[in-house]
This record gives sequence, C-alpha cells and structure tokens, in this order.
Amino acid sequence: MHNSLSNKGLLAVFAAGFFTVVHYASVVYINSSTIERYVGPNSTNFLYALGSIISIFLLILAPFLIHKLGSKKAFLIFILLEIVATLSLGFSISPFLVAIFFILHHSGQSTLNFFMDINIEHEIQNESETGRTRGALLTVQNVGWVLSPLLIPLLQNENSLRNIYIASTLVLIPLSLLV
Repeated sequence: MHNSLSNKGLLAVFAAGFFTVVHYASVVYINSSTIERYVGPNSTNFLYALGSIISIFLLILAPFLIHKLGSKKAFLIFILLEIVATLSLGFSISPFLVAIFFILHHSGQSTLNFFMDINIEHEIQNESETGRTRGALLTVQNVGWVLSPLLIPLLQNENSLRNIYIASTLVLIPLSLLV
C-alpha cells in the first residue's frame, strides 16, 4: 500500500473521492426539502425515481462514453454537468428548472462514482493491492460523509439553502482540476 500511495495519480483519485463525497453529502440531506418546496411531496418521489432510472441508463452508456472520450474526459464532463446542476438548484425558482436540475444532479452521482472506480483501476499498479487501495479510498470517502453534515449549520441561512448548494458546487472546482 505504501508504494501505491506514492503514486501521484492515485493520490489525486483519493482527493477526488473525498471532494465528490463532500459535495454530494453536503446536499443529500437538503435535496428533498428543496425539491418538495417547488413540486410537492408526490412529485418529489417521482423525481427521485426518474433520476434513479436515468442513472441506470447512464451507467449502461458509461462504457461507450469511456471508449469514445476516455475515462478522464468523460469524468470531467459529468463533473461540469454536476457543477451546473448543483449551482442551478441553489438559484432556480422555476419548478420546472428545479426538477430538471435535480434529475441531472441525482442521476449523475452514480456515474461519477463509476468513473472514480475506473480511474482508481488505472492508477493501481499492483493488482494484489486493489482491495486494500479501494478500502483506503472508501475510508477517505467515509470521512467526507461524516464531516459534510457538520458544515450545513454553518452555511444555512434561515430563508434559504442556497449557501449550501454554492458551497457544494465550490467543492467540485478542485475536483475538476484533479482530473
């Protein structure tokens, strides 16, 4: 494992994993409240289901995108889409736009994780270290899951959750530079 962590590409994947999780975990607890405010509870459930279905299709298309664009370029495209979707969730006031950006945000998460896994595979030099390296990545990501909710009270404005969406978007900027 020590030799694996000296690989700068692998360290970049670990940092990317951390930033991805901090981004997602910081808004996962407020998404349903935000969406429900614009479209109501029944439509919120529908949007989650639709986003999940689209996520499945994106995962089916992912190998084609990797073949066509390469894993890093495809990953970067999804990061940029996630930046647009998350920032737009913080600023949109139209129920239609909130729904569209939420679907984009929700469906893109599993695809980002898929590309993260592909990128870690490219960086692992010794196959005997694969399990340990993935375990270390999961540990780094779990730290992000634990820390992210602690930021929400610091960012929440009594009238708006916009600051949380902005902060979540800002976390993706270093991620896009790491790819």
